[in-house]
Amino acid sequence: MGYWIPSGVEIYNGNCPVAYTDLDLSAIVGSRRAVCLISAQRTTGTYAAICARPNGEAYTSELSYVGDHGIQFIMLYGLHRNTGIFITGSDGIFEWKDWGGYGAFPIKLVLEGYFVPSMSTPAMVSAAYAIGVPWSAVDASPAVGAARSLAIMRHRRTVVAGGNYEVACRPTGAALPYHASGSGTSSNMGASHGMTSPVTTEIEAMLAITDAAGAYEISSDVGNTQEIYCYAAEIDEWNWVNNIIYSGNPARNIWHTVDTGVVGGGLAICEVAYGPLGVAAGDQKIAFRPGADPRNEWSWLPLYNGSSSYGYATSGYAGVVAVPIDVAGYIDFYPYSSIVGVLDWQITLLGYVGVDLYPPTIHNQIPINLTTELPYFGFELHDDFGIVLASIAMTIDLADGRSYAAMVGGAIQAGFTGQISSSPGANPTFVQIRLTSWPAEIHNGMRISIAVDAANIVGEWLV
Repeated sequence: MGYWIPSGVEIYNGNCPVAYTDLDLSAIVGSRRAVCLISAQRTTGTYAAICARPNGEAYTSELSYVGDHGIQFIMLYGLHRNTGIFITGSDGIFEWKDWGGYGAFPIKLVLEGYFVPSMSTPAMVSAAYAIGVPWSAVDASPAVGAARSLAIMRHRRTVVAGGNYEVACRPTGAALPYHASGSGTSSNMGASHGMTSPVTTEIEAMLAITDAAGAYEISSDVGNTQEIYCYAAEIDEWNWVNNIIYSGNPARNIWHTVDTGVVGGGLAICEVAYGPLGVAAGDQKIAFRPGADPRNEWSWLPLYNGSSSYGYATSGYAGVVAVPIDVAGYIDFYPYSSIVGVLDWQITLLGYVGVDLYPPTIHNQIPINLTTELPYFGFELHDDFGIVLASIAMTIDLADGRSYAAMVGGAIQAGFTGQISSSPGANPTFVQIRLTSWPAEIHNGMRISIAVDAANIVGEWLV
């Protein structure tokens, strides 16, 4: 539960709906709540935007203000690609539409990857939290417990008063501020930053990283009261790192590669800042993509939701991005600058949602570029079981509930090839299984179960 599962499946290609419309991902993620990294790209045209919400949500994620939207909003320009983090309902469905009256423009959506959060039942954090200009602590333990987590928080103003106010979340004790108070439309600083509206039916969603006590910090440019509600959180597979992975003066307007140090891939949550501290340096932008991604159209726009990129006007302030890590452990970044001169950039890996590395581990995204076999499944049976080799069965379960029988009674089934071997004797004490080919529908993230006498589960692994 909670592992990052790469996908790359195109989930929509057509005209954008102009009213909230269901997009059903249950065939991929299952009929359950999932946190999905979605990339969007116009197929023709220039500016456009889309917004989304979990299926069944009573509020809208289409704020009346264009800047500083949260993670469920994607701004598009030309044929550039940008990402958002969309949360499905408990049925594996999210709702989406155009934003700002752009209409039924042509658009393509790709599910870059997803995880099924270990905390998947929404819970109230605070019905009326008084957010001030100074940073203050939010106790999210009513939702996530006393635990480090990557949480998705929904913000909603509770009083119809005032204007559009910025709000930002940061890890407890973060050294840098995560937004520039009063800077208006210029401070579009990523997935932990947004703008809330006095319209009480409008919501904002953003990422919050909790500490070991289940707390994080929050601030606004104007004091106000908000309802804070946790859509979901990953606790079990969230890995807190807080390690600087890049610091320097990169050349502008080209892609650079950085090693995260994460084995096997995952979803990285990175803090990004440029300097020197406190020096105004124009509208700076930076984009991210998985390492060596052949799709070169990832946007450098200040995308307002910041899932794959962000921009802002004052140096010394930090923002957060979410970007997939490739199987070799790399991500790419593209610094864009509208001014002359070179700036210092710093990228900190705050943490990541990892892939399942319990054996066997597959470093290929099956069936793409598949050049290796599945490693051996090895397990002990013990003498007192009195089990013969022919009783072993293996099934592989798909997200939509279907199952493949790879072995029945110790025999490899149609659609699969492989070998099975064991220690000598009628009642073997050790068994090894190797699959060398399998149906194309089987890919990373599916569950393999091995049973003895069709009842006793010996072990489970993720492909």
